[in-house]
Amino acid sequence: MNVPDRTVTVEEAYDDLARRSLSRISGDLARLIYLASTRDYNTGQYRHDGLAARFRAKITCNALELAHRQIFYRIAACSLEELVREVELYVSASQQGREEILRVWQKLEPYRVALPVNVNVALAQLFVSNIKLALAIVQGRQKQRAMGASAYSHGSHPANDFSVGTLREPANRARREWWGSSSRCPSCNSQAPRRVPTLKSLAG
Repeated sequence: MNVPDRTVTVEEAYDDLARRSLSRISGDLARLIYLASTRDYNTGQYRHDGLAARFRAKITCNALELAHRQIFYRIAACSLEELVREVELYVSASQQGREEILRVWQKLEPYRVALPVNVNVALAQLFVSNIKLALAIVQGRQKQRAMGASAYSHGSHPANDFSVGTLREPANRARREWWGSSSRCPSCNSQAPRRVPTLKSLAG
């Protein structure tokens, strides 16, 4: 399909993507997985037929990469509580069973391929670590719910505590090491970077 010959910017394509596609996806984690799926793993190039019908291939690729990076940074900045909610939302919205998704994600770790190219190594490690913690919490809560009725009917209680508070400190410690020593980061009670990535800065 021929794209109208006019000057467009990455921001215009990004806005179109956000309005037509990303707004229909529930949760940033699901959006991250979706955007990663538009990337060709052999070439690193992003493709989106609907967007390419309205914008040129290079603009489309740049807009998808921009959205991918921006949402990744947003997920990486989440507190553990927020990330647990994202995992819950993603699992609940999937067509597969909850137990199957949690089992596969913990075994195969498919979320690793959702990382943008050339992302900071420490931030990538923090993302993977926090996803693992969130998965453990979600799976632990699910197991507690499944055995809860029987356990409480006999006056006993589950032995393991899968609350966010139990696993929060290891994640916060890793976040403090990453964010550095400039301004405060209220969501994790640690330090935040001097400059938060923006649409303009990510576009280069």
